[in-house]
Amino acid sequence: MNNSSICLEIIAAPIACKDGIKDSWREVAEWLAGQIKARYGDLAQVNYFDLFDPNCPAFPSGAQLPIVKVEGRVISNGEKISLPLICKEIDGFIRHEGLDTEMGTSHLCSKIMRYNPVKVTSNAKFFYKEVLLNQLNSLKQSLFTLIAYW
Repeated sequence: MNNSSICLEIIAAPIACKDGIKDSWREVAEWLAGQIKARYGDLAQVNYFDLFDPNCPAFPSGAQLPIVKVEGRVISNGEKISLPLICKEIDGFIRHEGLDTEMGTSHLCSKIMRYNPVKVTSNAKFFYKEVLLNQLNSLKQSLFTLIAYW
């Protein structure tokens, strides 16, 4: 964990095809970063590394691209990048690291966000309160729109 955020690393490389070189894994990583940010806020950080970058982190020999690591542990290699697998690993890491000492807002927020409850410390409760408020405001706007059309 670096600076109180869980580090998720994706290592991949551009793909050569008949139409040229595509950086599809980078695009997937950017999409994933948005999903992780929406779910965990600043509690988790996604970093993409091109295989040929000088600052590319080490990975096991024989591993196949793309490689996904959470806190330095390889959770998948040579497979599609799986958001549910990554979230399961991050949730497990949160519980394992003792970030699960309080329930409160995170439980209600997790029900709204439709995933298993993750208990967090007071440091992360602010994020969950913000997500909850955003969800409630969104529901309120939807309700007003529905009433206006009715």
